[in-house]
Amino acid sequence: MEIINPIYNCAIITISPNESCLSFEEVNQRLTIYNEHLSVYLVAVCGNYCVGKALIRYKMARGIWIFAVCLLVTGLSLCNAEQQQLAPLKRSVRSAMQGLSSIMYEKVKNTVVRECMENGYQNGDDLKETIDQAKECLKNKKMFITPKAAFLDHVDSCTQEAVRKVRNCMPDDRKYFPEFIQDLMKSVVSMMYEDFDIMRVDLAACAPSLVQTSKQLEYINCLKKVSKETEDEDNIPSSRAAFCKRYLPATECFVKWVKSSCPDSENLRKFREDYYAASERPCEVKEVNSV
Repeated sequence: MEIINPIYNCAIITISPNESCLSFEEVNQRLTIYNEHLSVYLVAVCGNYCVGKALIRYKMARGIWIFAVCLLVTGLSLCNAEQQQLAPLKRSVRSAMQGLSSIMYEKVKNTVVRECMENGYQNGDDLKETIDQAKECLKNKKMFITPKAAFLDHVDSCTQEAVRKVRNCMPDDRKYFPEFIQDLMKSVVSMMYEDFDIMRVDLAACAPSLVQTSKQLEYINCLKKVSKETEDEDNIPSSRAAFCKRYLPATECFVKWVKSSCPDSENLRKFREDYYAASERPCEVKEVNSV
């Protein structure tokens, strides 16, 4: 397999179940040629899905969690946009994260369409097109450049038709799902706007610790443990609460990873709390199954 750069290679391996995974040693070797803090952090995040066959298999809660992390990481790359020397790296980061999130997006979309079709919905192609249109619409405004309120309104306007169609075709016990994804996206985006400076300065500064082999192993083992304990599968859980029982433990793994890897500070404590709260917020929304 041709190596383009460490981050992009990581993304390819992450999203291709038929490819071999990078070992920790290979990841660390590739890190030596991209030593900016940002690149180290990004490889640490996506590298966790390169190491270990068990983490590559698609699971619904894990897929949504990976999508949320990709959103966070892409935001981190945008936080450093003013650093001209990172321009080539930023392009690689965006390419890698877009590739990874696109695969997760396709898997989630196909699961949604399959469950709607199994529930009697007849026009799967139309549903796919509506979901794809929402995705393309979201690209029309740039995060951070667009004011927070305007960007959140943009998320709503782009996704409302897809949310409506998916809610209407889903079985009653899964009608929560499209609004959960919309709520999660808005919650994470809102947190990223609020913690912009912390991500840009404090989180990037502790990135060399995040990529240490021992820290990555702790994180990976946590993810594997909670995936087994929560019995994560490739189907959509039958309630928002059931989904969150699978989703939130993975979020706790990320928070613990940052806590154990980074120096304690008020800013990073705030980031950890804000990140978990952003993930938890959609889980606190009251379920409504009406069409």
